[in-house]
Amino acid sequence: MKKKWIAWILIQILILVGFGIWQWNSERKEYIIDGAALSSEIGVKTENGYWIDASSPDILEGNEWNEERQAFWFAKGVVPLVERGSYEVTVNYYTDTEGNQIEVQNWISPLLLTADPLLLSSQSNQMKTTIWLEASLKELEIRAFYKGEGNLEIGSISLIETRDKIGQDLVRILSVFLMIDGIIFAKSYWRRHSSDTKEGRQQRWIALILTGTVVMLCLPLTKDSLISPNLQDLDYHLARIVGMKSALREGQFPIRIHSCLNWGFGYASPMFYPELFLYPSAILHAIGLPLMQSYKAFVILMNIMTVLISYWAIKRMFQSRYIGLLGSMMYSLAYYRLVNVYLRAAVGESMAMAFFPLIVYGLYRIYTMDTKETSYRFVWIVPALGYSGLIQSHIISCEMIGVFTIIVCILLLRSTLEPKRFFALCKTAIAAIILNLWFLLPMLQGMSSMGVPLYAMKKDINWIQPEGVNLWNLFHLFAVQLDEPKNYLGLGAVFTIVFFGFLVIAMIWNKKEKNTPYYRLGKWFFGLGTLALLFTLKLFPWDLIREMGTVGEMLTKFRLPSRYLFLATGFFTFLGCCILLLILKKRPIWKKPMFIFTAAASILCAAQFLDTLNVTSPVIQPYSGANQITADWKNVGWGGEYLPQAMDGIESIQPMRDWESQPAVISYEKSGSQIVLQAANTSAETVSVQMPLIYYLGYDAETADGQPISVYGGEQGILTVDIPAGFEGSIGIWHRGFWYWDMAVMISFVAWIGVGILIYRSKKNL
Repeated sequence: MKKKWIAWILIQILILVGFGIWQWNSERKEYIIDGAALSSEIGVKTENGYWIDASSPDILEGNEWNEERQAFWFAKGVVPLVERGSYEVTVNYYTDTEGNQIEVQNWISPLLLTADPLLLSSQSNQMKTTIWLEASLKELEIRAFYKGEGNLEIGSISLIETRDKIGQDLVRILSVFLMIDGIIFAKSYWRRHSSDTKEGRQQRWIALILTGTVVMLCLPLTKDSLISPNLQDLDYHLARIVGMKSALREGQFPIRIHSCLNWGFGYASPMFYPELFLYPSAILHAIGLPLMQSYKAFVILMNIMTVLISYWAIKRMFQSRYIGLLGSMMYSLAYYRLVNVYLRAAVGESMAMAFFPLIVYGLYRIYTMDTKETSYRFVWIVPALGYSGLIQSHIISCEMIGVFTIIVCILLLRSTLEPKRFFALCKTAIAAIILNLWFLLPMLQGMSSMGVPLYAMKKDINWIQPEGVNLWNLFHLFAVQLDEPKNYLGLGAVFTIVFFGFLVIAMIWNKKEKNTPYYRLGKWFFGLGTLALLFTLKLFPWDLIREMGTVGEMLTKFRLPSRYLFLATGFFTFLGCCILLLILKKRPIWKKPMFIFTAAASILCAAQFLDTLNVTSPVIQPYSGANQITADWKNVGWGGEYLPQAMDGIESIQPMRDWESQPAVISYEKSGSQIVLQAANTSAETVSVQMPLIYYLGYDAETADGQPISVYGGEQGILTVDIPAGFEGSIGIWHRGFWYWDMAVMISFVAWIGVGILIYRSKKNL
């Protein structure tokens, strides 16, 4: 059987490689619209195309005014037939004012192509963008819109096919292969677990239920558009994927700078906001998959990880597949988790939720296992993996869970101070640091030496307490209105039942009925979950805590109290599992009814939320179809996050400045985050010149013969180079980092290999 699988995989690889080579060697298509081929009703024909200016207002009277664009329709170029693929569109133009626009559109099949209008800058004579066509179009229009002020001339327009279609087709073929492999594997799995045995029937049901849960979670992704009615963080995370794509194509690894963002000045988001789990999507986007599909691939991966990790952790903790399945369904289909994934587009927090069950299970084993057992020496592995996943997902969630970890350690101080348990906790912390040293070291160094803030908080306007949840909204049973946070933030029906259900058990059960480890464990989860709920409320004095000096500011860096619903959801999931076991111990015959009720409640509540999201909420049209975000994102870092302290915000950047007019600068060539500067300083003093890059720690500069040149963050945090007196030649500027950053990468890499070997050797003891 193994030989057949190997042969089949080799056949797939050969097909993919052969197809890729064939497509790469095929001729790239090119479509040119000469300026003379343009049409216009109000423009004056010139040698280059069409011209219009505001000196003849009578020309504009009675002509077509576009309300959406707030401009006059001016000129149009038509390509009669464009084949499916990705194209770089180049528009040659001239204008002396801002506000004129270019739009690529297809009116016959608008869903096959959607592209944002492009603003034409007066500081340039050429505009480029990339478009995607999901299918061949009989007619593609490129329209120019005139604002009604100044001069505008539209010249030739070209469409040149990129290589991205090759990658897109390869991904599609690979997807077909994976589906076939999945069907073959499922068929083999089904045969190995016969329905004639109880074990076989259980394994079949587990596979079906887990697969069904993942499918249900991914249903919103089957739409042609992304769903996020409040936008929230979607813009930013899509920009991250675009930035990672450009960085990968430049050869950065690991990625430290998103060089294409902020008008090409760069953005060091990867140094301060973990991106490990976005790499698959960035790679898919880099090889040719459209942005929307690349983002959807991330959400699918995140859903699969959450379902499988929560099932494994809960099953191991309670020693029950039955409880593992129900716990996984409650957690992955939880109301607040769905809000994070599909409403807030909180990528980091949603990813962090996948690893929370590992942390709970890992700490549970550290405090409950017999320290004399041989397997106790491996007890640190699971929580170290959980904290590592958390670090690589969301720093704010790390801080929140770190606070609760300290609370647990203090409440269990006697056990915490037991030598072997304390040593296990220390090994967990040390292992998590070493495994993630490659990310933590640059982040901490950048924060300390450059004052780069992880969160932009202005004391005079960013008060925290008003962002809390109203008490009467906390126990929302179902999603009703999804337009504002105050209407959708809450526990949801399942965990409201869990919360009040445990209160009922605590009040009506007698001491003998409560005398069980699961009741004592349930009290812990109820207490921690209730504390997390208190932290979410507007009533909790967060603003008062914030005024309590440095410690208070550190404790309130999370900005949104509602984030603690993440922890409440996690703790109440484990509480729900305890309640199920308590009821089943008292009424074993209720096993099937309880399973059906719990599973049905989780599914129906999630279905109601997804239906409300789908039916009553608008989709995000700018990212529908095959649209790709343009590279010059202007809003990344709008709040000051991840920007040097010397900058007054992203608005201080001057993208159209004439950088070559500076003394001693002859010319420069910029490619991503790299610049080759041609300079000649004929003066007797050092001359400082700025280059169009935001200065971050790790930038370096040297001459062609390897002599170092001083580089630092100058005015407004812009990269500044000191050109020595009498120097003439070229200077290379690039983000190299430091040798100890590279050493940290190697240490983390070796540590992960070591942990992998330990997991393989001790998997039965985890």
